[in-house]
Amino acid sequence: MEVPQTRPLDVESRAARREFAQCQNCRKNKDQHKIRLSVCTGCKISTYCSVECQKAHWRIHKPICLRNRQTSKEIMERYDSEASIVQRDEDAPLATPTEILSDLRAFTAKFTPAIFQAAFNALELARLGKTWQQCVVWVLLERVPGPSADTKPWQRWHVLNVLPAPTEFVSAKMGGDRYEFPKKKRDLEREQLEKGNTGAITVIVSGGYQKINLLLHNVTCIGFGPHSQGALKIEENWDNTFKETVERMCGRDPAARSQQAGPSQRS
Repeated sequence: MEVPQTRPLDVESRAARREFAQCQNCRKNKDQHKIRLSVCTGCKISTYCSVECQKAHWRIHKPICLRNRQTSKEIMERYDSEASIVQRDEDAPLATPTEILSDLRAFTAKFTPAIFQAAFNALELARLGKTWQQCVVWVLLERVPGPSADTKPWQRWHVLNVLPAPTEFVSAKMGGDRYEFPKKKRDLEREQLEKGNTGAITVIVSGGYQKINLLLHNVTCIGFGPHSQGALKIEENWDNTFKETVERMCGRDPAARSQQAGPSQRS
């Protein structure tokens, strides 16, 4: 996906979210082109406006799709199995790791414009320009305790912190093959650069599953160009702005959350 090109980005608007909802091949978005997008049945992430666009994009999307498909199926089945054993002693059924991953994806989709603005600030791209090549932006979330049945999936999270981090550090923290995540990052970036973007921010949105001491991750990549800086709010207090935006859009009081969380832990 890429940032809208023409006007200041209102990160809380429905129009902004629809502009980021794009066909991965032709880059038409839902806001301007009034199109219907379908999700790739393999990776459950990439979106396309037609079968023709999906086929045309397969050469680029194939390595990402196959990797996501294999790891998601094998790993999530194991996590769900481990969680089911723990949940036998619970009075009320808990969300499974697969359901929590789905909620992370919903959060990412809902707040993509705000995530992009925070990530652009976190990497100081307005000043440094190239930090996206060596670093990622890590968005750490905390599950809202006891969400009601009618709560939207993206409302089930608070933002704990947003951190720029070296790719190698993140790869070590995520576990598994230490070469796997850097390769995935390069594939995602190449996909964005081939669309004509000048850079691409890789963002990891992570949330915990406390019962089995598990941290789940949703990885997305957002392309940007020379126009991006002018469309965004560049500020020093970007992390608090992002946290307050999420709380407000979730229908909660940002001031109440700030009092609970204490002082900002910017790194």
